Amino acid sequence: RIKSPLVSLKGQWVEETWESFFKAAGQAILAQPKKVLVGLSAYMTNEEMMDALETLSQLGVSQFTWLLDEKTVEDRQAFDGILKHHDQTPNAAGYLQIMEKTKTPWLRHDEAMKKLQSKEFDHFVLFGLEGIVLPGVADLLLKTPKETQVVIHATNRVALFEKATWILPNTSSFEKSGTMVNALGMMQKLKAAMPWQYFSRDVHAVVFGLRQGNDRTVSPSG
Repeated sequence: RIKSPLVSLKGQWVEETWESFFKAAGQAILAQPKKVLVGLSAYMTNEEMMDALETLSQLGVSQFTWLLDEKTVEDRQAFDGILKHHDQTPNAAGYLQIMEKTKTPWLRHDEAMKKLQSKEFDHFVLFGLEGIVLPGVADLLLKTPKETQVVIHATNRVALFEKATWILPNTSSFEKSGTMVNALGMMQKLKAAMPWQYFSRDVHAVVFGLRQGNDRTVSPSG
């Protein structure tokens, strides 16, 4: 479990404060928001996705993608005799509904990989990852040039995250409440099963800090 923001300095991971991250990343995003690609995880709640879209769009960010390969979502063949399709994430349908309703243009998986590889973006920010690498995340990170600053918001570290510049501790699905949309298009409520951990921040808190540019004001979620 990631318990503090980590920054890569000369090949070594160093623990940093949230304040340092918000100052550094906030300034970078505001400086060139059009050069920022934001990836949203299908483990985020609908409310987290809406907050991220609204807040980052207000900061000038216009390029979004999802941290999932749509081929996995679209494959509805029997997977293992139990699951009906390969997508095991809880809110891919919610992502698609929100992007459609808000009329937000977004990059499909292949297009995002091509633009990352062509060095179109200076920053790639991945929000809301859990303790596994989702189908498609590895492809995106492997296509990301070394020059691109990568920010990964996740609950647990995996080897592939060594490409990141910043790694931020995310709350787990068990620590947050909200809504998600299942594969049948039905809205489902998610209720926290355990208290929010003091060292982690959900997407609401992270985008709030980016907007403020500091960690001095407490966000609505903690």
